[in-house]
Amino acid sequence: MKEFLAWLTGTLTVKITGAEPEKFLNICARTGFRLDRMVWVDPFTLEVRVPARRRKELHALASRAQCRVEGEVFRGLPCFLLRFRRRYALLAGLVLTLIF
Repeated sequence: MKEFLAWLTGTLTVKITGAEPEKFLNICARTGFRLDRMVWVDPFTLEVRVPARRRKELHALASRAQCRVEGEVFRGLPCFLLRFRRRYALLAGLVLTLIF
């Protein structure tokens, strides 16, 4: 269920790179910023998944920890629907298919 809700609201997978990614984790813990799916890539890189709507806050916390945010990958329903921005006929077809 948690995975479905994450897909529905959209997620952002990023790599946090810096000399001390632990400092970034400590700042996130102090501010209550929740990180999902943490994976250590190497001693200087941490890969995390966060809700897409918290992108700006993530960048601010990373800059406070003197880290860089790299490799942003958006996933989920909002990202999928953005593909249909200017294709109104395809979007209408998708909506009608879901209704029927």
